[in-house]
Amino acid sequence: MKPKTKSIAIIGAGLAAVTAARELASHFDVHLFEKSRGAGGRMSSRLVEPFRFNHGAQFFTARSMEFSTLIHLAQDQGVVTEWTPRLITLDPTAAPFKRTWFEPHYAPKSGMNGLAKMLAKGLEISFECQIDQVEKIEDQWLLMDSGGVEHGPFDWVIVTAPAPQTRALLPSSFKYTELLEQVQFSPCFALMLGFTKPVEFGFEAAVIKNSALAWAVATSEQTQSTLLIHSDNRWAAEHLEKDLAWVQQTLLVEMQHVLPKPLTQLEHIQLHRWRFARCESPLEQTHLLDSDNGLGICADWCGGNRVEDAFTSGMSLAKQLKTLAEAS
Repeated sequence: MKPKTKSIAIIGAGLAAVTAARELASHFDVHLFEKSRGAGGRMSSRLVEPFRFNHGAQFFTARSMEFSTLIHLAQDQGVVTEWTPRLITLDPTAAPFKRTWFEPHYAPKSGMNGLAKMLAKGLEISFECQIDQVEKIEDQWLLMDSGGVEHGPFDWVIVTAPAPQTRALLPSSFKYTELLEQVQFSPCFALMLGFTKPVEFGFEAAVIKNSALAWAVATSEQTQSTLLIHSDNRWAAEHLEKDLAWVQQTLLVEMQHVLPKPLTQLEHIQLHRWRFARCESPLEQTHLLDSDNGLGICADWCGGNRVEDAFTSGMSLAKQLKTLAEAS
């Protein structure tokens, strides 16, 4: 008799999660649970008509052969394009100067979550479903969502959330709990500005120095423009719990200090607080797998902070699980 196909629950639907799910689908029954309305995680895109903001990551690079192959496929399908913005450095104490990138940078054509959405096609995903509890009953796992609905049972659970959230969710029996406690993150604020006319900012991407700001991306079309601003991580950590209206106004004033012209005809302004924006102490290994408990972790923070780190983490965990399945 053919053995029953084992089941896997993956918590999250960011790039690591959907990469792992696609690779595992040939060997397991896989179901993803995502608290947001769509796939992408920190590769998020926010649409506020007529404005769109990539308020998490705005680009990625491809250094490994495996990720490069995926990016070329995405380019062939019209999902991803090489991003070649006018790049400068802004500094309130000095004149702007042009910067140069020394490797190709890429971005999805319509929203930063385009790559994750491409990989998520055909996968079984429950969106707007936040998993709050993971419990083992005999040798299988049951998941409880924020609405009190039970999901499962599953043979394996893979978590792709930031380390503090993962640590809070997984049981103390997880063999790598102490490693999770070593992972530290710094936050970031993302300020989204929309304008009702085309604005010439003088750049399309800017590194910002000597400021509460660190990064800005500008877009301009025939009838509207957008400006996405990221705060400095250290500044965000110092002001993380400040009144958000104060944070928003402070960042707006800081941006005005580094621009040559005043910001006018501002139609939309919105602030997003990323509590786990940058991993300051990655594990420096691709993933964690506790085969005795049927638990795994994959995420960008396992190996670093780059988008490619998320892909590598999901792929490496999936390959190890497939090897285990083929050996059993």
